[in-house]
Amino acid sequence: YPFPFNFADKCNVGVLHAEGDVIILLNDDTQVISPDWLESLTALLEDDSVGMVGPMLLLEDGRIQSAGHINDPTPRHLGAGDRGNAPGKFGAYLVTRCVSGVTGACVAMRKTTYMAVGGMSLDYPVSFNDVDLGNKVLESDLKILWTPLARLYHFESLTRDKTVTQEEGLALERRWKRFYNNEVYSR
Repeated sequence: YPFPFNFADKCNVGVLHAEGDVIILLNDDTQVISPDWLESLTALLEDDSVGMVGPMLLLEDGRIQSAGHINDPTPRHLGAGDRGNAPGKFGAYLVTRCVSGVTGACVAMRKTTYMAVGGMSLDYPVSFNDVDLGNKVLESDLKILWTPLARLYHFESLTRDKTVTQEEGLALERRWKRFYNNEVYSR
């Protein structure tokens, strides 16, 4: 990819060239922990009501980076900073469940779903592109699942600038504010 960093565009270009029915968006700053991670993600896509699936993402020190996204009051990572072996509230980190979104560092989708929702918006070249994509999946009446059966380390932002632009945050809020403070999966 010979252009300035643009995660959304990189993913869109990759998906356009993908030949399979299922795509995996996988950051170059991840490391697989569970040997059957791929099967754990893709098996859930056999249910036609599921549009997107993500794994448990852990930080280098073993704490949780993301156990899915929640919109309470605004989009954020569920479980961020908790111990990697913590059960979560009511065992939320132990079971495959519906979430409001998953982190773009590792996402499984059918290629047809990705294309039908328009892929990643170039309005979010660095941050929030995964939140926007997830909201488009939900808006198309498909579920987003998160599973603890697939586990990866995510050494977040090691290969890019960590800056989150105010413009991206404001654009996300303008487009998806109706999803904010309306969380159904974390209660």
